[in-house]
Amino acid sequence: MTEPNWVITSVVGAVIGVLVVPFYRVLLYPFRRLRRHPLGGLWYSYSYSFIDGRLHLRHGTFHVRSGVLQRYVVSRENFGRYPPPTFGPAPPPLRYRGTVYEEHDHYVMVFQGRTHTETLVYRFVNRIPSNAGIIPGIWLAYDHDLNPAAGTAIISREPLAAETVTSLLRSWVVFEKGAFHIRKTPARHAPKQPAESAQGEAENHEDY
Repeated sequence: MTEPNWVITSVVGAVIGVLVVPFYRVLLYPFRRLRRHPLGGLWYSYSYSFIDGRLHLRHGTFHVRSGVLQRYVVSRENFGRYPPPTFGPAPPPLRYRGTVYEEHDHYVMVFQGRTHTETLVYRFVNRIPSNAGIIPGIWLAYDHDLNPAAGTAIISREPLAAETVTSLLRSWVVFEKGAFHIRKTPARHAPKQPAESAQGEAENHEDY
């Protein structure tokens, strides 16, 4: 009786090992869909980014759902300046698709641009157990001047006025000698409750 070829055996074993995990995840997918995670669903996102050397408030949406091969997947649309310009047509949104990971009580979202070439990373504090409607975090990518950039961001279950967004973004961040991090609790001057879901009339740019 001839011995099995070790090369063929190794290849077959590797292929089976690669296929077992995706097949297992596919089988569990319907159950994950039925057991909705509190992070799932629609979120409104807000952050600052530089455009022509000036800092502008921008807004978009996140949609988190269960994935087939990944535990969670997320799609994102960036709609541009917030509040939107009064005159002229709105620019087409920038669209992204990515995955969500849990790491050290954080949610890490890694996106790839669908309408353009960009890798975008968000890291949000996990405040889901407190049923928080607003979650702070940071983003890392490049700004609209194509410079490497990072900044604070928040996602909210409800739309927020521009003045509320500006106050919240500042209340969660701590700057120290060229570095920054996100507070575990907001500063005392932060608004305790989100303002009504109206679009504020405040200026949407600041010089830093």
